[in-house]
Amino acid sequence: MASRVLLSLSASAGHTCVADDQQRLWCWGDNTVGQLAADLPSVSKPLVVATGGWIDVAAGGLALGHTCAIHSRGSLWCWGDNSRGQLGLGPAETRPSVSRVTQVNKDAWLQVSTGALMTCAIREDGTLWCWGAGDDGRLGVEGDSSVPRIVGTDRDWRSVSAGAAHACAIKQDNSLWCWGSNENGRLGRSDVAVAATSARPGVVGTSYASVSAGNQHTCGIRLDKTLWCWGRGAEGQSGQPVNENLAAPKQVAGGFVDVSAGGSHTCAVRQGGVLLCWGKNDQGQLGLGFMSASVLVPTVVASDKLWLTTVAGGEHTCAMADDGTLWCWGAGNRAQTGLGPAAIALPNLLPLL
Repeated sequence: MASRVLLSLSASAGHTCVADDQQRLWCWGDNTVGQLAADLPSVSKPLVVATGGWIDVAAGGLALGHTCAIHSRGSLWCWGDNSRGQLGLGPAETRPSVSRVTQVNKDAWLQVSTGALMTCAIREDGTLWCWGAGDDGRLGVEGDSSVPRIVGTDRDWRSVSAGAAHACAIKQDNSLWCWGSNENGRLGRSDVAVAATSARPGVVGTSYASVSAGNQHTCGIRLDKTLWCWGRGAEGQSGQPVNENLAAPKQVAGGFVDVSAGGSHTCAVRQGGVLLCWGKNDQGQLGLGFMSASVLVPTVVASDKLWLTTVAGGEHTCAMADDGTLWCWGAGNRAQTGLGPAAIALPNLLPLL
């Protein structure tokens, strides 16, 4: 495989998508509701689903999935499951799923993130918008919405991450805000009781560089490169030496530059290109072999490579090495690794043609 740079890498429970340095979109995995924009029920290896000008892509969903992407001209496009309006196409679009890349909005968008039955995105003017299912306050506004709805009035948002029933976002001043379900403490907010909900963003902390909202847990990297996690920890996904839920951010370790919180596991890249994973491992999603059903502390994966970025899906993981190669591992029952139906417990090379 020729060396390339991935502009964007994203995974849901059942499918995976990337935008490459030629600004093409590749997707693979489950396609039962059109989330790959292909004519097959599933795609077992990477397939180009759109060409020309794509700079960001987000694959989201649990049992059903959807995909959104941003074009280099700033327009936003979505496709796949639309059962709760998560494609943002409005009340006139009554189809439960859309199997073709479809424009949502021509305005200038900066970043998009897809979660379970929901989508959130940031415009270039710094405003934050969410749409889809409003259960548990996950949209940051009251109720469902089949069109993008602005969250609050602030115009200084710079990144957003949508999880299963919650979302988190970071402002230009590096403050971190979360909203939605606080089951198991996944919001990390002292002003919301565990298992309660909040339909309005509330501050979690300051000095955050990035955040990743998983299924029932959240992890973030602060400006000093320390990694913090909170929420459900029963499978070890919080990165602590004991299985415990955390209602507030707790430090895992230092020196990190990238993190992804998945279904019940977490992977992160440390300075120097070291990849570490921890949490549930029943499908080999940690890339450590079938050494244990779960791993409580961050453990080095494939130390013979230098890693740049990683993404944790429901039960699988993908990561890009510094030579531009893409590797995946974990559950393959929905073709989400692009490597066949069997679970793969060690990183395997995934060729992009």
